[in-house]
This record gives sequence, C-alpha cells and structure tokens, in this order.
Amino acid sequence: ASDLFFFPSLSEGSPRVVIEAMSQGCPVLSTPVGSLPGCFEENKEILFFPFKDAEIATRKILEVGENLEMLTQLRDCAYRKVSERFTMEGFIQTITTYNYEA
Repeated sequence: ASDLFFFPSLSEGSPRVVIEAMSQGCPVLSTPVGSLPGCFEENKEILFFPFKDAEIATRKILEVGENLEMLTQLRDCAYRKVSERFTMEGFIQTITTYNYEA
C-alpha cells in the first residue's frame, strides 16, 4: 500500500529488500549501494540520490509525488524486470549451470 520505498543506505552488497519492494509494485528511491546501479537503470527502474544528501533525496521524493506518470513508469519497469530476472527458477538455473571448472 506504499507509494514509494525510500532506502538511504550507506553500504550494502545486494539489498534484497529493494527487490522485495519492487516485486510488490513499489517504486524505489535509494542511494546507489551495492549491486543496485549494475542491476537497475536509473530514472527508468529506480531513482538514486547521493549518499548523505538529504536535500536531493527530499527533492526527488517531492518530484515523484507530483509526477504520477514517473511514479507509474518506475513501478512498472522495476516490477517487470524483477518478475523476469529475480525468480527462484532463474536463481536455480544460474547455480546449476555454473561452470565450477573454470
């Protein structure tokens, strides 16, 4: 029932909580921690703000609050990517096809 998931973390590996929010159709505003910048396209699937910059974070929260089209696009694109790429079946296939001899 949330309109936006706000994740102001300073350090993460692969923040599963962001993927969980996206899988529930919740758009995400986060610092560019861990694997997020490599997994999700900024301004398409996720919004980033710089570490320890409350002013920019606040501005982006207000921006998406006033722009329903942007919020909808973020939600839909992120949900689609997570639904396609971050599934249990995909994870199992990845680990079972991994070449351990390399």
